Amino acid sequence: MLNEEQKLSGDKYIREHLEEGLSLIPIPERMKGGIRRYVYDGIPPGGFLFAVMSGNLVDAWLYADTDNRVILHHYAHLVYDFIPSKMMGSKEKVLDHLAEIDFLSNESH
Repeated sequence: MLNEEQKLSGDKYIREHLEEGLSLIPIPERMKGGIRRYVYDGIPPGGFLFAVMSGNLVDAWLYADTDNRVILHHYAHLVYDFIPSKMMGSKEKVLDHLAEIDFLSNESH
């Protein structure tokens, strides 16, 4: 179990790393909020981002609007290189991340 200092240090690293990715990879500004809310706050993403985070690029393509379809490879790059593996790659990992954040927020009340 991580102590509070280690957890904050890890959270800071995740934030800095994701923000680096969001500044380097051309993801539309309108999509960045949903990515941040999912990673930082455990807020469930919409169908497109859920599919992207789950590694289901076929569903991501189906849910994507025209703009996001042509840059789907940028999302794959962002997820693979800048989002912790425990938060992406399968539907189960995405649901586990959402449940963990929900558990932690309920535990603090």
